[in-house]
Amino acid sequence: MSYINLKPAFEPPSSIENVIGKKFWRKKSYLGEKERETLYIVEECGVEEFADCKYVLLFFSAGWCPPCEQFLQVLKDFYSEVNIDRKMIEVLYISADKTDAEFKETYAKMPWITYLYSNPHHKALRERFIIEGVPMIFVADAKTGFIITKKGRKDICDLGVSCMKNWEEEEADMLAKVQHLTEGYLHVEDVRMKKEEEENQKAKAEKDGGEV
Repeated sequence: MSYINLKPAFEPPSSIENVIGKKFWRKKSYLGEKERETLYIVEECGVEEFADCKYVLLFFSAGWCPPCEQFLQVLKDFYSEVNIDRKMIEVLYISADKTDAEFKETYAKMPWITYLYSNPHHKALRERFIIEGVPMIFVADAKTGFIITKKGRKDICDLGVSCMKNWEEEEADMLAKVQHLTEGYLHVEDVRMKKEEEENQKAKAEKDGGEV
């Protein structure tokens, strides 16, 4: 007898590293605020960049895209305002630029982290999240990598810093739903295993009874 796998299709990742990796690039620490938003002078960094943050924003964008250019200043203002007292979010630029030169020109305007243009994470994450247009922002929990919403851009444009409260509420609701699905799966799996064991025992008894 065969059984359908009823395991939930979605499972939260165990850590943000499982989603975006561990090695990134940032603007060199000695750069001033203006230089960090105009120059491509970078250094390697790691998960310490968002160790104390609440969210990591996966920012899918490109320099050739006019709406991306228009949204960039909105995102930079949001980034500065949200992090004014302490760092609450980090932004990870995931590029759809067509060349390394275009990528460097685009990232030069950004104060947050990214990958080198040659890093396969750019393409892998675009494919993983089925990115068909830019700009787009997926909001991830900075510890677990749990994707809270893919409407980050709309939330930021519509609500400004108030969207942080919405993300907290959405995350709690989604985690509760995932927990409910997981508990349902575990119950069904328990019933399935018991039924399978009963059938195995019945088959064994029939076999033993038929032997002379």
